[in-house]
Amino acid sequence: MKDIITFSKDTKDFILSAFGKTTDGEGYVVEANNIKQRVTTSRGEVVRVDELAAIKKGSLIFVKSDLPSLIELTDDLK
Repeated sequence: MKDIITFSKDTKDFILSAFGKTTDGEGYVVEANNIKQRVTTSRGEVVRVDELAAIKKGSLIFVKSDLPSLIELTDDLK
């Protein structure tokens, strides 16, 4: 049995706001004080809120929920 943690939209919005982020009209994570500035992963990819898997501790590195991004995250956490 898989353990899956999911967050409601309100919870995701709360977490993003704690980091000074929000989403734009297209669902991308952006800077709250400049909604034209989309946040990017460490590989330079823009992140949609529905793809957001993590924000690495001690930084504002956003991690997408696709397999290559999650593998990179687990490698970095070793």
